[in-house]
Formats: sequence, C-alpha cells, structure tokens
Amino acid sequence: RNPPEFFRSSASQLQTREPQEASLQRLRDSVRDGNWESAENCVLLLLAKIQARDVDAVLGVIGGDKDTLASQPNSVTSEATTVVASKEADEKANTPMIFSPYITVVEPKRTGDYVTEQISSGLTVPFNEDQNAREDAKNLLAVLQPLMCNASKNRRGMNKESALLTPETHDVDIPSLRDLVIAVSRHATRATQTEPRMLEIELPCYVLGDIHGNLADLEFFARTLWPAGADAAAGNFLFLGDFVDRGKDSVAVAAYVMAMKVLHPKKWLAIRGNHETREVNGNVDHYQDGSFLRQCSRLFGEADGNTVWEAVNEYFDVLPLAAIIDDRIFCVHGGIPATLNEPGASLAMIEEVECPLRSAQHNRLVYDMLWSDPATPEQERGDMDEGGFGLSPRGCACFGEASIEAFLAKYKLQHIFRGHEAQKMGVGVSKGNRLTTIFSTSKDHFQGDPTATCGCVLVEGDSIKPIVRCKSHSASLSLVPTYVGQSVEATELSVLQADHRVLHAQHSSVHNDYGAASQYASYAHYQHQYHSQCQSPYQAVPPGFPGEDPVKYVAFQPAPAQPQSWPAQSHYYRVQGRQY
Repeated sequence: RNPPEFFRSSASQLQTREPQEASLQRLRDSVRDGNWESAENCVLLLLAKIQARDVDAVLGVIGGDKDTLASQPNSVTSEATTVVASKEADEKANTPMIFSPYITVVEPKRTGDYVTEQISSGLTVPFNEDQNAREDAKNLLAVLQPLMCNASKNRRGMNKESALLTPETHDVDIPSLRDLVIAVSRHATRATQTEPRMLEIELPCYVLGDIHGNLADLEFFARTLWPAGADAAAGNFLFLGDFVDRGKDSVAVAAYVMAMKVLHPKKWLAIRGNHETREVNGNVDHYQDGSFLRQCSRLFGEADGNTVWEAVNEYFDVLPLAAIIDDRIFCVHGGIPATLNEPGASLAMIEEVECPLRSAQHNRLVYDMLWSDPATPEQERGDMDEGGFGLSPRGCACFGEASIEAFLAKYKLQHIFRGHEAQKMGVGVSKGNRLTTIFSTSKDHFQGDPTATCGCVLVEGDSIKPIVRCKSHSASLSLVPTYVGQSVEATELSVLQADHRVLHAQHSSVHNDYGAASQYASYAHYQHQYHSQCQSPYQAVPPGFPGEDPVKYVAFQPAPAQPQSWPAQSHYYRVQGRQY
C-alpha cells in the first residue's frame, strides 16, 4: 500500500540492472539461497508492473491467466504472504524490548481524580529523549492542569462567553506561559516532522475528532480515557485535527496537545485539519473572538501573540495528513480526494506531499483531504458525477457512496473515519456503515442547544465502539449523522451566499474541478480554484492586481490556465468586513 523509501529509491536503478525473469519461483529460490539482490530485483520488477496496472504482465510474473487465476488464488497469495510475514517476524525478533526509563506514579484523590507523575526508574537503559523538552512539556501541563480542573468542577467550560485562560487568570504568569508555549511548539515540531505523512497505527486506538478550543470537553476525555495519564492507558490516541478556533480556549487546547505529544510521541498522534492552516486560524474577520490568532493577541499582546501563533502553526505545518488503523480504517480530517480514486493513483501520493507544508490551498490532494464533506442524501440522488464526487454546500468537494465504495475496494480497506463536520450526537455513521464522522466538542456549533454532545471512538479487536458524553438524555442518543447544513455552519454559509449573490448570478454556469456545474458561489470554492494557481501561500493576487494589501484581495474568477493571463479587471467583494 505504501512502499518504503527503499522501493522508491531503488526503482530508478532497474534500468541499469541486467534484465532478469521475474517469477515467484525465482523469488522463492532467491530467498532460500540468500541471494537478496536477485530477490530485490524480482520484487521491484513486480512492483513496477503493478503500478503500471498491467494485468497481463502481473499475471505473467505470478503465473496463470485471468481465467485460471480465480480458481487458484490462495496458492499465489499464501506464498507471497509467507515471504513478507517471515521478514516482518525476523525484524520484530531482532528489535530489542527495553524498559521505559520512567515509572508512572499514580496518586488517587478523594474526589475520584488522579495525580500522576513520572519519575526515573533508576535502570540503565538506552533512550534518546530530550530531557529539556520533557521538562518544558511537564511545566506547561502544570500550568494548564488547574484550568482543566476548573472546567470540570465549575462547569465554566459550558459557558460559551467565557474563556478559562485570560490575562487576568490567577496564578498564571503570562510571559512564562508565552515562553513555554513557544518552546513546546518547537519540541513538538521536531517530534512530529520525522513521522510519515500517513501514519500506520496499531490497535487498540482511541480516535477523537474536532476539539475547537473547548477545554471543558477535552478535560472530560482526559478524565475518562486517560485518567492516570497516557502512559497508563493501553491504547494509542489519534486526533483528527481542528484543535483551534470557534471555542474560547484555543491556546490552552493547542498547548495541551503539543505538550502531550512531547511526553508521549509514540502514543499521542494527530493529523492535520483545515483549521491547522494560517488561512483559517488567522481569519479574525470571520471567526472574530473565536479566532485562534485573536486569542493569541488578547492573551500575550499583539507582537508576542503573533509570535506564539506562528510557532504553533509551524507545528501544524508538519502534522501528518492521514492515518490507517490496523490496515483496515482510513482516517482523514475532511474526506477522500478524487485524486486518489483516479487510475494509477496510490496512497503513496500522500507520502510525497512536502513537509513542512505551509499552505494547503494550492495542493488539490491536501485541500480535498482537509475540506471535503460527505454528500447529503439529497445530493446522492442526482447531484454527483460518475465517480461519486460533487460540490458541498461549503463550496468544497463532497464524496458519495460510489466514491467511498471505489476507494475502499481500490485500497483494500473497510472503513473511513473523519471529523470536520459537527455531529449533534458526537458520532455519526453513514454510507452503509462505512463512514464515521467523529466530533469531540459539544459547543459552538448548535446555537447553544443543550442536547448537543461530543464523542469519540475506540477501535479494539474487530469492533468499533462509539463513546459519547451523556447529558441526561441517553435514551435519545443515536448514531444518525448531522450534515453541514444542520449546524451553525449553515448560518455562516447563508452569510457568504448572500454576500455573493451577484457573483452567483454571473458564474452559476462555471464548472468546478470535478466537471459538474457549480450550484453555489461560495468563498471556499473560488478560493480553492484560485490558490491552485498560486506559487506561494501569500500570493493572493496575480501581478498587477489593483489592491493595496496583497493578502486582503482575492479575485473571484475561475483561475486561467496561465497565471500571467489574468483579465485586466477582476471582481472583488466585501464579506464580513473583509474585501475580496
């Protein structure tokens, strides 16, 4: 599914090697005789034929033809599986099992809470952890812990209007907090940038969706899933992105997530969401007090706030883009991109995305992974192209039953986990139980509806187990999905669509990237069309565009084939105080 670097670097050497016959018999003989160069050549030749989607050539290597292969598939598969499994077993047997250099000390309190601490085990064991990084992370968590306790005991986190971390917060030294957040951001960046762009995660695994600056719900999950600390929990933890914006405690949430990454780099895993981009979490005009940038500025002052905001975004730049759990579940923030369903595509394309990636707007593969939504039942009945893709009410791509079926079959997967879309019940299951949307914040998306809750999922063995925060109405809970038009996002969309009614009239027949006629004139869609032509994340207008601030103006016209050939006059509009 995802060839290691060895295959990519060695494939180019095939032309310089002596041609050899590639067959399972040669591969079997080469492995038995210890002729690893010959075995390597056989595997590379087979891989090249598979990537070329040459059915006859592949069958010529493994033996048989299309008619006879169906009657005897097990012999071919079992031989190849035996070779791979034997190599994996040898590698695992040669990997030393060592003690952790720490003892996790758990002290139960009368309140039912736990206080955990890690102390040296006193054993002489090899480890490469940065002790300064660990100390910074522990000190940052020590600052955040009282805030999380307040969120639990006082229920202040349920009040949409109040932030737990403010310049007036008692016992918090703001300059020291600033230095700690910046330092931990850099430590977390170093710990994350060596990870693959698509994570491979073993079971058991807890999967959490969007947090969106909600410290109260994050504290609930901490108290429920890792009450004695992440080291004392048996499973891994995967977050599907969108840590910041909307909620009032984005700084505290981001700080907690990064500190835990530093302390538990192998267990604490995260992928990137659309709010882990400067284009979104720096949009003060749209998110106003919920904007991550504005919260940084209010807490630390404008200059220091910008420094903290940029340091955290540098961590976001290196976040992986997807994950696969137990070789069966594909995890992404938004959805599956049409690019990966095209002939000749492979999941290795995700690995090829640059790291760090400062802007996702001009990379179609990444943009669709971060922004896509599942098609609504109404869209499924006729608003999709032949591949099962269409246009979401947000203006980005949407994917339907046909595209999901093709994606899972192509990559031999069984299920898709995603976040991105507010779920009133925390977890929503759709598309024939093959798509699960996970939302881990109960605030800021359903206009103060007290029945809205949050959830996560535990994958264990062969089971997917939803876990939902109960708010005294458990009898009414279900896994019915909520679509984008049913949450506060619908209100935001109506504002954008009203402001663009002229544009909609002018461009209603413009075709989107997937070949279907555009039914919406939304900012996100045209921003995507434009940024696909940009050379840098801050090239917001073509050369010579009559605008004072190059970041302030974005042309709302379909991008031409050549960026230099922009029309002399472009339309721009004012949306919520910002001119486009």
